[in-house]
Amino acid sequence: MRLIDADETIKQYTQIFVEKYGIECGEMFQGVLKQMPTAYDVDKVVEELGRLKETEQNREDECDEEGYGDAEQIYSDGESRGKFKAYIKAIKVVKGGGIDA
Repeated sequence: MRLIDADETIKQYTQIFVEKYGIECGEMFQGVLKQMPTAYDVDKVVEELGRLKETEQNREDECDEEGYGDAEQIYSDGESRGKFKAYIKAIKVVKGGGIDA
């Protein structure tokens, strides 16, 4: 399956249907396409990835009784930093900009 720009497809095909069969057919076609399920909602995916990124960024301190092992230390060790950077890259990919965008 490949993703398409649904809004542009609706616009172009509605115009074709209107020209060929009249306004009623164009509106019917438009209504049918708008009811089709989407592969995924980019905005919802970006929102969820952003939430996960913020969670990683704002991780609560996790100190033991002696004060070792806080969130800053975990971030500095690379685990949290790696997750944070991965979320940033994933958001760029989902938005269609690729990793280097």
